[in-house]
Amino acid sequence: MAKIKKDVLRGLCRLLFLGARKGVLPSGLVFGLLGFLASGLSAEDIAPTCYVPMPSYYGPGITSLIVFPNPTEGARTVRVVATVITYSPEPGDTHRVARAELCARTESFEEIPGFTQKSMKPVDGSFDSDSEDVYLDLDVSGWPYGNYWIYVVGYDESGMTNPSDSERLTITSGK
Repeated sequence: MAKIKKDVLRGLCRLLFLGARKGVLPSGLVFGLLGFLASGLSAEDIAPTCYVPMPSYYGPGITSLIVFPNPTEGARTVRVVATVITYSPEPGDTHRVARAELCARTESFEEIPGFTQKSMKPVDGSFDSDSEDVYLDLDVSGWPYGNYWIYVVGYDESGMTNPSDSERLTITSGK
């Protein structure tokens, strides 16, 4: 295998992880490709910083996150919808989604005055499977105009979670 420059390798790793995070690439394929790339490094090379062995199980992930209307164009409430899915590496091994929570921050990642974490609701009425569509109608009427980050975090029955997914929300005036 030809030598790969470290900055090119880092870029490839970022693209692979982004593809897995957005659900475009299966995580098994991503980790296999990362292993293949790492195998081409010689002993004197520094191991790529993006290669992390896949754990046997990790908590629920978010496969989609949508905030609408976005931009708000004067709307006082936005609907946040997401799909939370658990990963079961062993056949027959199930991990159910137990809850999902919504967090929000300003564009500079600071707390929003008066905002507290919110519990999201399952569309079908109960958290009882390994994949749940969740939603929340979020009141943004008191938020100043500008950009915000909306985060959704899923938890399984044992309390495990994965990094959240985020979506930028833009609060604007009506037309």
